[in-house]
Amino acid sequence: MMQALRRLIAGLTRHEFANKTSRLVAAERYLELLHGKEKLTDDICLHTALLVNGRWSSSRDGLWQIAKKDDVLSITIDWREIPLRQIWQFKKIENGFNWVVFMDVKKELKIGKMLCGIMLRRDYEQWFSASEAGGFPAFNNSWENIFLQDVKGNLLAVNNVEGLPAVVYENLQHGELLLQNAPQACSSRALRIEVDNHEELFAVNRYKVFNSNIFILEGEKFPAFLAEKNKQLLKTRQLEEGNLRLLLGESSAHLFWGELQLTANQGLHTALLVNNEWFDSSKCEWKIERINDRCVYVDVDWRPLPIRQSWQIDIINGSTFSWKVRTQLKEKRQDLIRTVSLGLVLRPEYEKWFGGYESGCFPAEFSGWREMIEDETAGAVGVMNHAAYPGVILKNAGNAKSRLLVQNGDGKSKARFVQSVIIKNEKIEEAVESEFDLSQEITIVDVEKYLEGYLKERLDEKVMRRGISSGGLKLISDNGKMRMFWHEKEITADIGLHTAICSSGQWYDSGKMKWQVNKVSAQRLQVKVDFSPFPVVQTWDLYFTAENTICWDVSMDIAKAVEIDERKAGIILSGKYREWFNSFEQGEFPERFTFWHDIIRNRDAETFGTYPEDGFPGVMFTVDDDHLSLIQNTDENIKGRVFQGQLMETEQTKAYPAQETLVCFKGRIKLVEDRKEIDEHRATVQPLLSKVESVYFYGDSPLLHERIAGVNEFEAKVNKLKTLIIKGESPKVGIGVSRYNFFRLHEILRFVADLQGKKIDVRSFKLTVFPLRRLRRNFIEYLEELKKAAKEALDIEFVLVDEELFNIIISISSQAEPGNERQLLRLLGVICEHAFIGPQIVVIDPYHCCNANCVHCWVHTPGVYHNKEFYEMKLNPDSFKKIADDLSDLLVDLIIFQGDGEPLMHEKFFDMVRYARNKGIKASFFTNGILLDKNVADQAVELGIDEIFCSLPAATPATFAKINTKQKPEGLSKILDNLTYLCRLKKKEGKNNPRLIMTHVIHTMNAHELMEMAKNDVKIGADVMRFYLIRLDKNIEFLKLKPSDVNAIRSGIAQVKEYVKDKNIKLLDTTEFQLEHFDQQSGNWSENIFLEKGCTLGWNFCLIPASGEVSFCCHLRTVGYLKENSFKEIWDSENYRQFRYQAKFLKQNRDAEFLNGHPLFDDYCRHCDTHQVIRDVWEQFKLYNLERFHTK
Repeated sequence: MMQALRRLIAGLTRHEFANKTSRLVAAERYLELLHGKEKLTDDICLHTALLVNGRWSSSRDGLWQIAKKDDVLSITIDWREIPLRQIWQFKKIENGFNWVVFMDVKKELKIGKMLCGIMLRRDYEQWFSASEAGGFPAFNNSWENIFLQDVKGNLLAVNNVEGLPAVVYENLQHGELLLQNAPQACSSRALRIEVDNHEELFAVNRYKVFNSNIFILEGEKFPAFLAEKNKQLLKTRQLEEGNLRLLLGESSAHLFWGELQLTANQGLHTALLVNNEWFDSSKCEWKIERINDRCVYVDVDWRPLPIRQSWQIDIINGSTFSWKVRTQLKEKRQDLIRTVSLGLVLRPEYEKWFGGYESGCFPAEFSGWREMIEDETAGAVGVMNHAAYPGVILKNAGNAKSRLLVQNGDGKSKARFVQSVIIKNEKIEEAVESEFDLSQEITIVDVEKYLEGYLKERLDEKVMRRGISSGGLKLISDNGKMRMFWHEKEITADIGLHTAICSSGQWYDSGKMKWQVNKVSAQRLQVKVDFSPFPVVQTWDLYFTAENTICWDVSMDIAKAVEIDERKAGIILSGKYREWFNSFEQGEFPERFTFWHDIIRNRDAETFGTYPEDGFPGVMFTVDDDHLSLIQNTDENIKGRVFQGQLMETEQTKAYPAQETLVCFKGRIKLVEDRKEIDEHRATVQPLLSKVESVYFYGDSPLLHERIAGVNEFEAKVNKLKTLIIKGESPKVGIGVSRYNFFRLHEILRFVADLQGKKIDVRSFKLTVFPLRRLRRNFIEYLEELKKAAKEALDIEFVLVDEELFNIIISISSQAEPGNERQLLRLLGVICEHAFIGPQIVVIDPYHCCNANCVHCWVHTPGVYHNKEFYEMKLNPDSFKKIADDLSDLLVDLIIFQGDGEPLMHEKFFDMVRYARNKGIKASFFTNGILLDKNVADQAVELGIDEIFCSLPAATPATFAKINTKQKPEGLSKILDNLTYLCRLKKKEGKNNPRLIMTHVIHTMNAHELMEMAKNDVKIGADVMRFYLIRLDKNIEFLKLKPSDVNAIRSGIAQVKEYVKDKNIKLLDTTEFQLEHFDQQSGNWSENIFLEKGCTLGWNFCLIPASGEVSFCCHLRTVGYLKENSFKEIWDSENYRQFRYQAKFLKQNRDAEFLNGHPLFDDYCRHCDTHQVIRDVWEQFKLYNLERFHTK
């Protein structure tokens, strides 16, 4: 009872502690600050708080005991739930009070955070710190932190307002400044010091946790006070001699040259990589001690890491200072320190870096961290002079062995980093004795030529040790790079000369491998490149054969058998080069470096390179005949021009046995200063003459000759030549070379020789088109052999009459890969009007018999009858084998079994499929699905059939039976079950083929069922669905789509598109094309489109009915008869060539007739069944950028 009474009395007692015009008043667990009669504080006034066990407890929650003795005010605060006590001690100082907070811990305790501060009246509107100022924002419903750049500073203040003095809160100890607006309910300004203990365990002891000053300043005293404080702080944290000045902040250090600040962000800093996480000194507590005018010590506390770091910075002279760093562990633990770095963060105004013997430009943008250069420990790195900014050099001092490097910062830092780095790969297990030592010397260089001279000396030293030189050309091996210099300018970029090997999709680059360099002589360098773990060691032999000319031979030692998909050898040149060339082409590089991309690829190698550019010599890079040339532009990071010899292996050549000294590349690099030398070289390697006065022949037949000549003159030319010969004259004869004849020049040569009474055996001369990427080289070799034969027998010149010929060949060959060669050859065939290989697709009709009678079928629709022989007509298996043999030889891609019946009804169907597959031809077939039972599905999967097209024109049993009157309604269910089994079997076997393509022929009886069809397709697991508008003839006109049907189809297609978006099925767009061009009256969908654009089926498609005819397209247009000739003979015939040409120019030749009397263009073309094949060819011309050649 008495104790409670005493506490009550104590609570009512006011204790005042006055200092001139200001005083502290303590009562009822409040400590207020007053000036005169005005209260300066509000809410909880002067206070402390602790975060313990995730909960904040403030001084207002404790029990207060207040005592005043002499010139000290003491307040003791106990908390019931926390085993600690705080003692506040206040002493009077000039213009205010000193406030020290002690903490007695009674029992071991983890404390997360502590804070100490003042809550001031809302009347204060402006705040200040040592380095910045601002206005308080309006109050809201929660605590609001006001951002401070220097949270580790030592001053927070509020400015005078009318009737109220300024209040300054000065931190004399550790902790971060915290400036806050209290919530609307409190409406006060908080000036605080916060200490983050990171849940540190405090032992039983007394701790001095806060030490601060509170100043109350009237009128003009406040700005004068701030100026004096800043002056005192600057004096204790600055070193200066001449123009060199170092200024240290709370957790930063900056370098100045005169009044110009050279550093950015944190300035001088260190960083640690601990347990794979980076920590930076700018986030640590610094204790700074200025020893004298030339030396300062910095103690860096890395808490919560058990690490302390000591810095010693000494000014050596007016341009140089030293910086020593020691890092120590405070306690024994298994922390993994991987890296310690020291460095300068320099301003982004610096544009050029240097290191070793070279210099370069920083990227224009800060897109990501990027290392610019690393120098050896005995070297130096830094930045070059720029405008008013002097150069900065960083090097190791004494015996320090740290790495030296320059980096460009990212978008957040936006600065240049010059650093010294130590990397430690083992755990630090020794406790207090474990340390790292860095010792650097930093020099400011105000004279730009000093650095230029320094770099030249380093370059000469490097050439003496690891390089060779001739004339102005220097070649230097440097840490996985082979670099070229022209006098003192580097003309290479990144890794310079390099090789690469690709195996099983993985690239192995020489720049990332282990090198062993041997300088054989002043003119010869040998490098062994170990590609481990890939079992290959390359030996590079680099030597001068003439001034400014380097030969580069590469051989391989293969330790064990490997597969190599691709090999490259090349050079990355400086981005300053703008023009490239090869024997037939030249052009300019893009101005910007965006991403890696090809300029040209798959060209015959020969010589290619760059023209001279702004003091840089031209580069002529010649590679051996096995390699193709590749020119690329790099991204922003490298900013280089890439020239490579590229060798792509085939399935037959990619297996390499273990062997030694396999020569794999021979190249030559020549530097030239005059571009005329390059132009003269290019002129000498052209394989064809320009047109001169001669008697010209363009073909060995009127059709070919006049196709190129453009006039009807063949017979006249033949007669003219014969007449001149009879007269005893020796006329000059030329064979004009064009896109339309370059592949049969041997035949034209034989023909012209015959006219002159000479015999030339041309049987061994034939243009080889494979591999397609070597087409230009193969053509030149073919041409050279023909020229040689022509010179030996008679004087015949080959003359280029088609300026686009080499552009066409290059455009085709440069895009060739193993997977697209046949496709490109067929496109080349369309351009050149010649069939280099067979069609992509051959449709074979095996049997006319069918187990369905779909109403939309032209053959089996009810009401249409054929004789018995027609229905029994089937393809003889032996005949099929002969056809398949030819198709295989002609490189046909796919046979589709489809036609006037159900293919599965042929008893030898799978025998024929098997034979085709064994011949390397893909096989697909159409079916109505009725016979696609488990046995058929098993065989289809086992044989690897490519695709099964299931024609299913109904989604419901009723519609199915209505369309197919031979079948009952439940037949639909059987078909769906068959298809479901097929799809599940594929999945079970882990196979992608056969792909199931659902084909829905749409007409007036089923136009309303598109969505239901799509749902069925998804349910069974089909791969593709496609809807196909019916093609009409007079027998099925009753199925013609009505306007309401067309609207239903448009709506249905839109719904299906939305429905399948998240389904594992593809919707083909055939219907969109048909609807776009649909004619309501006729039911046609292609009208005159193909008449205008031409038909390319002659190179891509062919139909062989069971009758044994060969048809140009799916509507019987006969080009030959298998009973008279083989398929290969028909395909290569003059007849077929004529039909292809006429179809290409369909509009001009629409009335041309096939062998069976059908015209080239008729009503069937207005609803072309193979429109998708033709449209695919159009898209391919676009894809490969060949349209300009096709349209001529």
